[in-house]
Amino acid sequence: MNKLVIIAFGFLALQLRPVLADEKPLIWQPSRNSDTSYTARIGVRMPTVLAPAAGIEMGVVASDTGALVDMPMAAWGDVQLREVRTAASTLTRKAGARIDPRTGSTSLTMNYYEKYIATPTMDIERRSAYSVRYNGVDAQWKGLEANHSLRLSRARTGSSAVATASTVDMFSDMTFGVGLEQKLGQNLTVKALVREHLGANDRSATVRADYSFRW
Repeated sequence: MNKLVIIAFGFLALQLRPVLADEKPLIWQPSRNSDTSYTARIGVRMPTVLAPAAGIEMGVVASDTGALVDMPMAAWGDVQLREVRTAASTLTRKAGARIDPRTGSTSLTMNYYEKYIATPTMDIERRSAYSVRYNGVDAQWKGLEANHSLRLSRARTGSSAVATASTVDMFSDMTFGVGLEQKLGQNLTVKALVREHLGANDRSATVRADYSFRW
């Protein structure tokens, strides 16, 4: 029974995305966090100043054997602090919050996104996110977390090179990664990524294929 719940949630999250993603002001953002974890963010965005949005986030987490471990749920909200769009660039700034009603744990996040047309065949994208978290169980605030990514893309060939970096607890723990992505047709993308966890002598490599379908 638990395995059926996990499979059904993952299937619905990934398959319903094409139907609802463009139906503004509704928000439907499913994501596959791992082979045993799925999350779906549902909400509504208001067409007013700062474009405020709010909703709920639901997910399922399973063990390696397929047994249901948890079904997390949280309330979330965000506002768009800045948005600039030109023929050659896009810039956005957002601030958001997420609250787990079961434990009282909270996260506050600032997100930055920039995209530029560097050359007629090359695009550059940069994403940054800074967050602080409150652990409701321990009743204390955690250190600053930061995540960064830089992507170079060639629209004509569908290929991209990606570099990532993340830190937790005020740079006491850092992870770096480099990867390549290649689109194969309209629906399939193959991704390869190598990550290294500094200070832990931990290096990992992953290869996966993401498939999306619109009808």
